[in-house]
Amino acid sequence: MTKIRIPSTVTAITSSNFYGCKYLTEITLPSTVTSVGTYAFYGCTGLQTVTLNNTGSIGSRAFGYCTSLTRVNIGTGVTGFELVNTTTGQVGPFYNCPKLATINISDFKSFNAIENLNYLTNSSYGTAEEKTLMVNGTTHPSTSELVIPEGMTEIKNVAIRYFKNVTKIRIPSTVTAITSSNFYGCKYLTRVTLPASVTSVGSGAFSGCSALRRIVCKATTPPTATGSIASNPSEIQLKVTNSSSVSAYQAANYWKEFNIIGPQTSTEDRPMYVLETLDLKGLALEYGNPLSWSIEGNDETVATVDNNGVVTSKNFIYDGSTSLPYKTAKVIVNLEDGDTFICNVNVYPREVVLTDGNAYKNTVYYMPERITYTRTFSSNVKGNWQCFYVPFDVELTDELLENYQFAKLYTINQKDANKNGEIEDDEPLVMLFYNQKAGKTLYANKPYFVKAKTAGTMTLEVSNKALNAATNGTITCSTTEQDYALTGIYEKTNINGFYTLVSTGEYSHYTTDVYLKPNRWYMSVTSRNDGGETFNYSRPIEIQVEGEDEEEATGIVALDEKVSAQQNDKIYTLDGRQVTDFETLPSGIYIVNGKKVYKK
Repeated sequence: MTKIRIPSTVTAITSSNFYGCKYLTEITLPSTVTSVGTYAFYGCTGLQTVTLNNTGSIGSRAFGYCTSLTRVNIGTGVTGFELVNTTTGQVGPFYNCPKLATINISDFKSFNAIENLNYLTNSSYGTAEEKTLMVNGTTHPSTSELVIPEGMTEIKNVAIRYFKNVTKIRIPSTVTAITSSNFYGCKYLTRVTLPASVTSVGSGAFSGCSALRRIVCKATTPPTATGSIASNPSEIQLKVTNSSSVSAYQAANYWKEFNIIGPQTSTEDRPMYVLETLDLKGLALEYGNPLSWSIEGNDETVATVDNNGVVTSKNFIYDGSTSLPYKTAKVIVNLEDGDTFICNVNVYPREVVLTDGNAYKNTVYYMPERITYTRTFSSNVKGNWQCFYVPFDVELTDELLENYQFAKLYTINQKDANKNGEIEDDEPLVMLFYNQKAGKTLYANKPYFVKAKTAGTMTLEVSNKALNAATNGTITCSTTEQDYALTGIYEKTNINGFYTLVSTGEYSHYTTDVYLKPNRWYMSVTSRNDGGETFNYSRPIEIQVEGEDEEEATGIVALDEKVSAQQNDKIYTLDGRQVTDFETLPSGIYIVNGKKVYKK
């Protein structure tokens, strides 16, 4: 016999009725039972669960020595635990139940009415040391806060101190006084909320609450206190929900011993993608119990938030015109303790669409799902190189190179055009670029050349590539006389005093206020002599792109009329150094008029 069903016609379980039923594992008493006698289930060593619905008394040792008992379910109306009497030797109903760890109650009012329930849980009577409080079969509370129901006017049951899962307690507004013994020794308690109705707090009300770190007091006027309220008040934060009452608490006896603060505002950031949802309730509960949710200014163009704290983001595409690629929905949560929690929800787009020539202002590193960049080449650009500067990596494919060419700088050299052994200021610089083939990568924020084989619009699409910050990236080259810096730009820039390659293929030095479009780069030349003076006069530039398509013009292209007459027999080593007198050179590979030549 492991279970017994008691009929509703039974009104009493007399003393020793089930004494020693060691195979009994479960018992449920109906609400008609008005009394359970002493020793009624004494020594039922296999009993694991007891459910009490009775409205009467439960006698001394009624469940004594039920050594396997782990859970007691207490129904509404259970009020009559027989009191302990040390004079007569009378002990509680659950004397020496070493495994009893879970108390499940139907409501706190009936639980509170059992004043002697501490003997059911007190470890000195042989029960488990750390207990779990449950309400209606659910581990309580999910937020670790025990909300005592409205209607109760006093807290009688000190058994609260034994439940490890109850770390927070909220007192109802019907309670007006906290007595000295209400929460004594609640070592698991970390926070307690006192309603505005509390007008007095007894001396030592929270003594022995070693984990207590916060008391929330909603009373405008500090409740009267007859002595120190807690063991270490200076280590406990006293939260006064009314900002105008802070000074009164700071001046009140015993309250002033606490670390007093008024209403606070806390802020955190959270990221999310467009067309996603984000649940902020758990995060908000770290700061307090939410009362209302809203988005600042009711701006629903970015996201919306419901009453449960679920944020739903809207869709948008980033075009690079703002400093941050995301939009922010400022979610404001009003908390019960008078605090405010603000969560800046940064909504990131999945797609970025950039247009050549438009200002690009992004300041952070970001990884979207797709980046698109468009650039239009007019009919007169065929055969002309243009500057190219973008904030993301581009993998060169055969398909892309069917219509476009890309080149990167290899070196810059000074040229002795008149072959007199000296470099004059009016003699050209030679910029050597290498044509890039399929499989190569164009890196973000690096200067390159681009050339369209036909007029039209180029659309670059890359997936899962980083979108880099708008940086005026610079690469440098040096000769014995000068330093050269190629600097990319993302906003319209005055290039007065600098060199640049314009859309017609002309590389020029500008001495007037001329503005260069975004996604381009310019070059500055600085003398290593004369204190690092930056050149402010024009100098001819020759551009050579090694490895262009065969159907296009190849070799060194002179982009300055002063150089074009001297274009015959231009000889370079493979590292870009110009040399003279081919016949006297040692054996090796050279570049002669743009073609590689082997000299025996």
